[in-house]
Amino acid sequence: MGCGMRSITWLPFLFFLFINGLARAQSRDWRSSIDEKVQLADSLSLRSQKIFYLNKFLKDERPVKETWYYTLQDGRLIIFEVKYVADSIEYSEIYYLDNSRLICMEQYEVPYLSVYTDQVKSGAAMFFDNESLRQYVVTGSQKNEVRWKAANESLRRFEERFDELRKTIQYAPPRR
Repeated sequence: MGCGMRSITWLPFLFFLFINGLARAQSRDWRSSIDEKVQLADSLSLRSQKIFYLNKFLKDERPVKETWYYTLQDGRLIIFEVKYVADSIEYSEIYYLDNSRLICMEQYEVPYLSVYTDQVKSGAAMFFDNESLRQYVVTGSQKNEVRWKAANESLRRFEERFDELRKTIQYAPPRR
């Protein structure tokens, strides 16, 4: 009977360890899942990326030519990127998707035709889980940006870009 009582007193402790370990695994798991999907999207985009151009105007009415890259997997969009140059600065926006939901977004401003990667004027990488910002990493001059503002603005920007991409590729003639 003494041996049975000892195992019962250990049950709450073991339960606590199990729950604690499960919570840690889940906190690491969201990032591992995103990293795997980003890696797959990058790999596929090296082999099957499609491209198109859109001519637009900046807020001050200056013309700009956007270059859009996108990759599909099994008919679903998994990554798209928008690049354009204004005032000798190249702007890049990269969106990684899982089932049409944003999981990772990168934004960079670099001098046009820069040779070195350390010439990033500003940049950010944001990781989303169920449309909630889980991690936010910045470089360059925008380090003081407020986290919640960045998340809301980024999600709004993604929705605009995603809608624009879907409308554009829906009407694009098939390539021969």
